Amino acid sequence: MKKTFLICSLFALSFVGFAQHPHHDYDKAKKEESKGNYSKAISLYKSAADGCGVCDAYIALVDAYEYGYVGQSRNWQYSVNYMSRYYNCDKCTYNNDEYAKKIIHHYANGGYGLSRNYSMAAYWSDKIYKYYDAAKYYELAGYYDYAIVEYKKINDYSSIAYIYRYGKGNVSKNLYSAIEYYEKANGSGKYNETIGDIYEELGRYANAVTYYTNAANSGDKDAMLKLAKYYRNGKGVTQNDAQYEYWLDKSATAGNKEALEIKNAMNQIH
Repeated sequence: MKKTFLICSLFALSFVGFAQHPHHDYDKAKKEESKGNYSKAISLYKSAADGCGVCDAYIALVDAYEYGYVGQSRNWQYSVNYMSRYYNCDKCTYNNDEYAKKIIHHYANGGYGLSRNYSMAAYWSDKIYKYYDAAKYYELAGYYDYAIVEYKKINDYSSIAYIYRYGKGNVSKNLYSAIEYYEKANGSGKYNETIGDIYEELGRYANAVTYYTNAANSGDKDAMLKLAKYYRNGKGVTQNDAQYEYWLDKSATAGNKEALEIKNAMNQIH
């Protein structure tokens, strides 16, 4: 009696284990798909994928909803869902990065039942940070404070400065923070004129002259004209007609249209 009970118990356990084995469901799904029984095939693929089961079952579901395979309508919401689950399954590594990039693309563009969602595009960009710039998607989503965090990761200080200079989205305008980050980005002197403009906006004209001078000495024709006007008006610097004419002439020679117009007008008077 005990022997019979033991044999029956083992048989029942082996049957349950066999029936619940994800690879068994996956194999059955492939057969049902080949016979055109798509509804049953999809159900079996889902069963096989459940709980990080068979990686290929996830791929089958992704492709089914991505491209309209296995008798399904294209649905990027479902496709993204299975790509996300595949990506988060530790044992599923094949196509991982490609799926993550597709998720970003789909959230950034929307379509086939998936609404555009820049926040989610940014979230996934951050997960595979080496491939995409999450900061840009956070900007598009209006989360400029998160964008600043991402820009710091890649040392993109000029973009941070721009956000502070104009007060973008949920980040308040802060000209001193803008100067701080433009200074960090100013290794080659690229932002000398911009920093000068901000100091002018702050009414700190002597500082503006310093940066306009640096920019002018580097060949910036617009900074040359601004510096000329400062010398003409004695703004932030001692008034000096000779310096005014010197920088005006330099700016005109460099091709600044306004400087050329001023020079032409001066020549007509004389």
